[in-house]
Amino acid sequence: MIILGIDTATRFNSVAVVEAGAILAEISADEGLTHSSRLARNVELVLKNAKTPLQNLSGIAISKGPGSFTGLRVGVSFAKGLAFSSGLPIAGISTLDALALRLNGTSGKILPSEGTASGFEELICPALDGKKNEVFFALYARKGKDLLKLLPEVNAPASVAADRILAFAKGTVIFQGDAFPKYGEVFSLALKGAKEAPEELRMPSAAATAVLGAGMIGEGREGSFGELLPMYLRSSDAELGRKNG
Repeated sequence: MIILGIDTATRFNSVAVVEAGAILAEISADEGLTHSSRLARNVELVLKNAKTPLQNLSGIAISKGPGSFTGLRVGVSFAKGLAFSSGLPIAGISTLDALALRLNGTSGKILPSEGTASGFEELICPALDGKKNEVFFALYARKGKDLLKLLPEVNAPASVAADRILAFAKGTVIFQGDAFPKYGEVFSLALKGAKEAPEELRMPSAAATAVLGAGMIGEGREGSFGELLPMYLRSSDAELGRKNG
């Protein structure tokens, strides 16, 4: 199964082609949220580098958020248009699921929590700066070759996020994403084992998105085309302005 992965949820524009967990080609660069002008070019280039024409793909996986409102709209719209024109199945993947998977060697599955277990020696917390003094975050623990999802995607002030993480933490909490550089002091005060992931594993990679998409598509869990929408978690500034106006 050959999957095209796309992630535009942050400043990083990431596109990858993955086959059976192996990365055939990947382009990841800080594009400064100029995804609309770069995405089509990067997709064309990564398919060329992977020596995989569009018709040879088994499906498309798109990072659906949370993240930048503009980036998500661009990425999801582009991926849906490509899937519609090519007839390929498409799977929407949580940006935070894919980010956490990077610390697991970009392999395995995301498993639902089995209860309210606590006291984990090591936790993985992908956290993105949600602006307005909030973070988008989720929480995971390793379970064999897979990841157990302890907290779902949520937006909250950094102090509230730290308190929620503390309920599960016993040892190290590894943070990914762009929230830790901004709120690291808040996290470190509440969580003595807080530390930042290695630099090369801090930001999203479309390869992880593709790996999770391959699992969904292979198991027939991709869902319907019309159900695939960005995961925003909260209203945009424009929407809030309309409501308050």
